[in-house]
Amino acid sequence: RKIKMMNSKNIIEKVCVELLPFYEKHASIDDLHKVAEIAADKAKENYFKLRNPKTCDFVTYIAQWTAKAILLDVQLNHRWLRDLEKKDKRLDDVVDETIAFNQKYFKYGLDLDTTPELWKKIDKRVTVESEDQLLDDFMPLFNKLEPIFTQWRKAFNKRANLLGFESQTDLVLNNLRITSQDYQFFLDNKDKVIEYCQQQISEVTPPTWFYSQFNSQIKHDFLSLLPTFPEISYPNGVSELVTKYYPILNKYHSKLRIEQIDGGGSAQYIEEDDIFWVGIDKNSDHRHKVTILFHELGHVVGTLDNFSKGISTRAKGLDVSETEAYTASLKILKKFSSSVYQAQMSEVLNIFVETLFQIEMFKDPDQNLARLYAKTYNYCFPKAKQTENYTYLIKFNTVFQPLRHLPHAIALVKVLSNVKN
Repeated sequence: RKIKMMNSKNIIEKVCVELLPFYEKHASIDDLHKVAEIAADKAKENYFKLRNPKTCDFVTYIAQWTAKAILLDVQLNHRWLRDLEKKDKRLDDVVDETIAFNQKYFKYGLDLDTTPELWKKIDKRVTVESEDQLLDDFMPLFNKLEPIFTQWRKAFNKRANLLGFESQTDLVLNNLRITSQDYQFFLDNKDKVIEYCQQQISEVTPPTWFYSQFNSQIKHDFLSLLPTFPEISYPNGVSELVTKYYPILNKYHSKLRIEQIDGGGSAQYIEEDDIFWVGIDKNSDHRHKVTILFHELGHVVGTLDNFSKGISTRAKGLDVSETEAYTASLKILKKFSSSVYQAQMSEVLNIFVETLFQIEMFKDPDQNLARLYAKTYNYCFPKAKQTENYTYLIKFNTVFQPLRHLPHAIALVKVLSNVKN
């Protein structure tokens, strides 16, 4: 144990040094050390209580726990950011601005809960009503939201400037620990990956309403257009197929928890219990549950593979874990069904639409964003031929979590540019 304790001191230093570049505007290496040392003591005590088989060795476990503690302390609790806001009244004011704009959206019935519900209603209408009909109904709302949205984006940029960043995009890149090299690789290679994805869906002829600005491509997407879907049980059949190609999952199958949740998909390594928790949207249909689970189990496989090599990636950029997940899940998806794999390339294109629009949006929030959104959409889906698309004003991630999918977009460019070549 003495050797282990010595190694743990080295790993604490390594984690702090690795994270410091992303937090040096808000914290010193000593600040990180204080958090890490307290966390490491808790991790050491907890590690020897874990039931076997443990998913990682002692040193890797310490690295995971301490990195998580720093990230939670800095990102979620915003302790140092709050200190900065107290020192600079302008920061405090701009935070109040962003809260006020959020409340104005709430005034029109749009918040974290009601926005997804609104899209469920739109999904029911888009297949039976014309785009013009829907636009007539929503245009009064769009006209009210447009100036609020623009000023809200400007407030994001203003806050980022006061924190020492050029724009909100640069702040997000820092917070998500994405390196400038990875971001530049994304910018340099995105076009050929978009072309690759377009080729995968080129033979599909969707319904006339499919490229309406009111089709979010969440419920009505290319996956839903497939005439057939391979027979596979959920979740057991999916788990068995992933295990077939990645046997390491079988060794730690007892450490896997798959649960139904409200919305989306998620995978997390829970240090306290040494388990992998996976959440899958309970409201999704069978096809989407299967493809979502492939991706989330890709996260599990990627982490277990790193653990087997004594590597902790908790302090790495979020694009790193997404790259690992897509590497595994897309490989399995292609073996599972070429048609399902091809249909999923439309989901990749939708991630690009969202991400590229938001990057350009933060460059100049005053530009005609409805036209920009249509232009971005058409670039990814050339058959769309949109002129203006106002639905960015009610898209959940664009409104409430801008650039949330930037790590996914960067990861997909890394993975698919390799496939292309």
